[in-house]
Amino acid sequence: MQLEEQLNRLIDAVDGAMGAALLSSDGVVIHAIEPRRSTGIANGLSEFGLVAKQLTSLDDLSHLGEPLSFMFDSTERTVLIRSLGPNYFVALWVSAATDVLVAQFRLRVVCADLMAVI
Repeated sequence: MQLEEQLNRLIDAVDGAMGAALLSSDGVVIHAIEPRRSTGIANGLSEFGLVAKQLTSLDDLSHLGEPLSFMFDSTERTVLIRSLGPNYFVALWVSAATDVLVAQFRLRVVCADLMAVI
């Protein structure tokens, strides 16, 4: 499956999903899908990617181990970001009513398939 198919599969698998994207470790949005185009988050994802990169670098200072995922929660939506190795992140944003545990699980499952694509 190609990148767009994998991101669409992720969106379809999560009730309340609003979009998904692949980001480089520098925060560049490589590909984003936002079916309803109602949130506008895709435009600001580079900032989330840069924050995720900075948080990932805390491993050297904290000795907790490399973080695998991040969650940015607000009153209207939640953005989940998961690392795809040292060079990429995948992001999924969902409505506030979404079961975040299911979304995190689906994000983790699709990561293996995305790694094969990139």
